[in-house]
Amino acid sequence: MGVAANSKGFAFSHDKLLMNEHRRDPRIKEHADVSVKIQSAPEVRDIEGRVFPFHSEDVSLHGIKMSVDIPVPIGVLLELEIMLHNSSMKYRFLGSVVWADAVDDDNLEHDCWHKIGISLHTQANPQFDSWATSISNL
Repeated sequence: MGVAANSKGFAFSHDKLLMNEHRRDPRIKEHADVSVKIQSAPEVRDIEGRVFPFHSEDVSLHGIKMSVDIPVPIGVLLELEIMLHNSSMKYRFLGSVVWADAVDDDNLEHDCWHKIGISLHTQANPQFDSWATSISNL
């Protein structure tokens, strides 16, 4: 098993990395439990304040990718509570949707899921060091 490091020097095992992207931090396949609360959605005010339970598809030091069953536009501010499989800690972050794609898939429970990429607001988050350690141990 090989090991890669990100820009902060945290090590990640190659067997779970998604290496086909050019990002600041490596993505790691992780089906974490995620509670999402929509804080601010200027384009779709009717979803503000709603809370949804989802699972991530992958995570990185500064981001997370999820499939959700409602359209969530780019720029929406989210409050996230993330529970990684290798930790009993609930990590709380604010995050912004930075990309969104609709995916039709007959194999999923719903007719249309939406994949979203979320940039985590990690600066000044008191849980960031613990998050970084948990991510590097995935």
